[in-house]
Amino acid sequence: MKFAGACLVAAFAVVAGAAGATPARNINIKWNTGAAPALPQPKCVLHRVTVTRGDSAYTLLRDAGVDAGSVMRWLSQPTDAHVLRRMRPGDALSFCAAQTLGGGTHLTSLKLIHDQASQALSAPRPHAERGLVTVGFTIRHSLARELRHQHVSSALAMAVHEYLAHDRDLPTHLPAGARIKAIFSGAPSHARSRLLCLDVTLHKHHHRIYHYVDGKGAQYLVGSHGHGVRMLAMIKPLPHARISSGWGWRINPVLKRREFHKGIDYAAPLGTPIRAAMTGTVDMARWHGNYGRLVEIRSSHGVVTRYGHLHRMAHGIHNGVHVHAGEVIGYVGSTGLSTGPHLYFELWEHHKRINPLVHRPAISASLSRKDRHRFSAYVHTLAEQVPLS
Repeated sequence: MKFAGACLVAAFAVVAGAAGATPARNINIKWNTGAAPALPQPKCVLHRVTVTRGDSAYTLLRDAGVDAGSVMRWLSQPTDAHVLRRMRPGDALSFCAAQTLGGGTHLTSLKLIHDQASQALSAPRPHAERGLVTVGFTIRHSLARELRHQHVSSALAMAVHEYLAHDRDLPTHLPAGARIKAIFSGAPSHARSRLLCLDVTLHKHHHRIYHYVDGKGAQYLVGSHGHGVRMLAMIKPLPHARISSGWGWRINPVLKRREFHKGIDYAAPLGTPIRAAMTGTVDMARWHGNYGRLVEIRSSHGVVTRYGHLHRMAHGIHNGVHVHAGEVIGYVGSTGLSTGPHLYFELWEHHKRINPLVHRPAISASLSRKDRHRFSAYVHTLAEQVPLS
C-alpha cells in the first residue's frame, strides 16, 4: 500500500562500518514557522459533584480525574476567587471535561451552583499556538524506545508498535539504522506537545502513520486511508495515589520471597474510593483467594481490569452490572494477602497480564465515514505546512 501526503519521513539508511557496529544516535531538529494544524476537538463529558464539608474545588475536580495543571489554570483566575469563596456544603460544581491526546483530562467549562443559581467561571486564556517541530533520529534498538527518548508517552509509543503489527507493508520491528523524522506540535519535551504523524520510507515507498483524535476523544494511529488501530481509553483507578510497588521483580512483603509482580500497588488510606479504569461489565465481585475482595471488569473488547484487596464493594456492584470508566466500584482495603491498605490493580489483554503503566490496549480499527472526511482535511492541512522533502 502506498500512502500519499506529507508528514514525517523515516528513511532506512545504510550504516557504514563493520557489520554489527552500533549506529550512532543522530538527532536533527527543525522548527517550522507555521502553527500546528488544528485537531478535531474531543467531546467533553458533563459532570456534577455535590460539595460536602471539607471539600474544595481543587479536591473535587482532581477526584473526578481532571489533570492538576488544568485545575490550577481554572482556579487561579483572580476574578473568580470570590465565586469559589461562596462555595458551601450542599452546593454543586458542574463542569465539562475532555480527554487529551496524551490520555489526560482537561476542563472546558466550570460552574458553581449556589442557592439554585448557576455562575460560570471564566475560562483561562488559551496557550499560545505552537509551531511544528520536525525531529530526525536513528533507531538503535526499537522505534518504541526511540519515541520514548523523544518524550513520547510509553502508551503511545507502544501503540505505534501495535500499529506496525497490523500493517502488512511494514515489519513489526524496524531494523537498527533506520532514519526517522517525526513531526510534533511544539517542542517534544513540552508537556502540551503532541506527536502528529510518522512517515517510514521503505523500498522507496513512504508509509505514513498519523496520530489522530476523533470528535469524541478516541485516539487512533492510522495510515493515510484511515486504517490502523484505536487506543482504548483508560483512566487511573486512584488518580492521586502513590505507587508503592510497580511492575517487575520484587521481594514479596508478606511471603518474603522473590516474585514477579504482575500488577501495580497504589497506596491509599482505608476507604478511598476506587474508580473503574475502563467501561465494561463486572465479571466478578467477591472474595477471591489472595486478592481478598476483588472486582473484575471486562470491556467489550475483551480487555480485563482487576481491583484487589478491597475493603468493600460500592453499592450496586455485582456480577453482570455495566459500569462506566470513572464510576466508583469499591473502596481501598487490606483484605487477602496484604500488609496494609492499598489497591492491587491488574490489566489483562489476550488472557495475559500486561503493565498498565506502559501499555494502552489497542485494537484494529478504521475511521468512520464521517471521521474520514475530517481526517482527510487534517492530512491535507499538514501536507501543505510540511511538504515532503
